[in-house]
Amino acid sequence: MPRNLQALMLPRVQGLPNRQVQNRINRVIQTQLRQVLKELNYGRPDVNVYPSFANTANENGVSSSYTDIYGYQQKAAHGLTIRRSFTFNLATGRLYQLSDLFQPNSDYIERISAIVKEQIAEQNLPLLRPFERITPNQGYYLESENLVIYFQTYDYTPYYLGIPEFRIPYAAIADILAPNSPIRRIMRS
Repeated sequence: MPRNLQALMLPRVQGLPNRQVQNRINRVIQTQLRQVLKELNYGRPDVNVYPSFANTANENGVSSSYTDIYGYQQKAAHGLTIRRSFTFNLATGRLYQLSDLFQPNSDYIERISAIVKEQIAEQNLPLLRPFERITPNQGYYLESENLVIYFQTYDYTPYYLGIPEFRIPYAAIADILAPNSPIRRIMRS
C-alpha cells in the first residue's frame, strides 16, 4: 500500500464548469479525509488504509456522498472504519451541514432523534450506551428519497455492527425543511 498521500486514491470532483468551485470542493474533501488518515495513523509502516467511496445523490446541482476509510494496524485484533460525508451545492461549492437543511428553530434535532430512537428499538440494536439525541451537525448524507443519519463505529453500537445508518424518508421531515434546503432540490428531480 502506498505510504504517501499523493499515491493514495481519494475521491475528487471533476468536470464542473466552474473550476474555482471544483477546486474549493476538492480542498474541503481532501482536508477532511487527510484528517481521517491522521486519526488512523496512516504513514506508519505497520498501518494500511483502504478507502471506499459512494456517491448517493447527484441531482439538480446537489451532490451527496460519503467516503469510508478502513485502517488496519498490523497485529491488531481488527481495523477501524471512519466515515466522512459531504453534501455540496455544485454551483457555489457550499458544503451543507445538517443544520442547513432545516428551518431555524424547527427543532430538527428532536424530530430526527425520535425517529432514530424508533429505528433502534425496531431493529433491536444492542447499544454500548443509551442513545439520547443526535448532535446539531450529525454525520449524514442524502439519497434520492431519504436523509441518512449515521454514527461512527463504537459511538453507540458494538464493532461487529459497523457504521449504523438510519434512513429517514423526506416525507417525515418535509414540513421543517428550509426553503433552500438541498433536500427540496433533490425532491424536485
